[in-house]
Amino acid sequence: MNMPGTDAPVIVQRVLPVTPDQAFDAWLDPSELRGWMGPLTDVEVDARVGGRFRLVMARDDADGGPIEHTGNYRELDRPNRLVFTWVSQYTDGESVVTVELSPDPAGTRLVLTHEGLPSESRDGHAEGWGQFIDRYVETAERQKA
Repeated sequence: MNMPGTDAPVIVQRVLPVTPDQAFDAWLDPSELRGWMGPLTDVEVDARVGGRFRLVMARDDADGGPIEHTGNYRELDRPNRLVFTWVSQYTDGESVVTVELSPDPAGTRLVLTHEGLPSESRDGHAEGWGQFIDRYVETAERQKA
């Protein structure tokens, strides 16, 4: 569902070479998050409904300093679904990310939906989520080898 005043949601789909439980944990374990999302200079996770997270991403360009991302967990249905808010300097307030995980013959099908983004940051978020998930797949494949 499209939120008022925003573009269509960002949707990223991938098949992950891990179990749904492993994929679910990758979103909530600070050491795992550091391995595929970022580069992160600071990670705080209170993995419970109503709990907060804080991720600080380093920038590798000349646009300025680190970017802080914060949010609250709205739903934690292990290992099927996570829903959390996502706030940064690029979201124009609170946006919502839903991560759905389901068994797949090759591991786990992930569908990430990010709603409530302003038009000017939608493409950047789509690219960023795609890169992060691809990095997770690469990391998981290396660990299996």
